Amino acid sequence: WCSPHQDTLIRQMGLDHPSYVAAVQWSATTASEEQTGLQLLAWLRYHWLSGGRLAEGRMRIESMLAAVPEASPARADCLWVVTWIVLLQGDQDRAQRWLDEFDVVAEQLNDGMLDAHVHHWRALLAMFAGDSAAAVNGFRLAVEGHDARRDHEMELTARYMLAYALTLDGRAEEALAEARETAALCETYGERSARGYAEWAAAVAHWTLGHLDEAERSARQALTIRRTLTDGIAVGLTTELLAWIANDRKQFARAQQEIRIAGPP
Repeated sequence: WCSPHQDTLIRQMGLDHPSYVAAVQWSATTASEEQTGLQLLAWLRYHWLSGGRLAEGRMRIESMLAAVPEASPARADCLWVVTWIVLLQGDQDRAQRWLDEFDVVAEQLNDGMLDAHVHHWRALLAMFAGDSAAAVNGFRLAVEGHDARRDHEMELTARYMLAYALTLDGRAEEALAEARETAALCETYGERSARGYAEWAAAVAHWTLGHLDEAERSARQALTIRRTLTDGIAVGLTTELLAWIANDRKQFARAQQEIRIAGPP
């Protein structure tokens, strides 16, 4: 995933969707293949997250988790993936329950790679719950943990989330620095999805500081990066931000148009 070919991967995953469904269903009903099914569901995280299939991804993961209750690395991966999904859906109560189990499974497995994920998804829950200080601290620990294990994909994800959390915590200048560093790392790895989110986070920070021109430039750069990536969440967030910018400029008709494009939350 952490490559310049994300648009191709998303399109191919969309074409392969029926095969994924068949494979997951076969794993769920075939003895000794259940763990393979769990791992497949976790590996397909961007199919659910970026491919516009949040509800289906949640349904399939939660169904398999209920059917295969024993602790395992595959279950741990599914737990943090489904936590990510349900938080994007706004279901903080369910996220809390999945995270509580994830903590237990991570401790049982004694896998150091899971420690960074514990910090990461606790931080995202804190951010959605309005505790920006806890979110900043958690994302910093997650960045350090992912970086130590050379998990560039998750490090970049934690970094753009950290940039946004810093803005929420009233530290927009720090957020801009973090967003710039994240964008530079994305260029190094050829990563585009996280780069788009980093530009969006920078745009929010600029808007918070009253830098409307810079905010619009970053937001439009984020949309340009998204042109071939079918991530409706990112497009909706960025288009809504453009509406805020237009509103601050007293361009009310344009703000209304951007809100219509962004659609409901």
